[in-house]
Amino acid sequence: VAAILSLGLVVSALIGGRALEKMRSATDGVTVKGVAEKDITSDLATWRGQITHRAGDLAGGYDELQK
Repeated sequence: VAAILSLGLVVSALIGGRALEKMRSATDGVTVKGVAEKDITSDLATWRGQITHRAGDLAGGYDELQK
């Protein structure tokens, strides 16, 4: 009985470990391999950007951002 329980514990640990590994490897990105064969149309995109400017005072900073 102990051997069966031990074997079950080992198998469960292996299955759980692989599931955890797959969850960690999931990303919110797109992986592309090769060349695109077909154009696609999408109505959803996420754009991230950052604008940085340094100024000596607040008013000067606002003026530069308006340009």
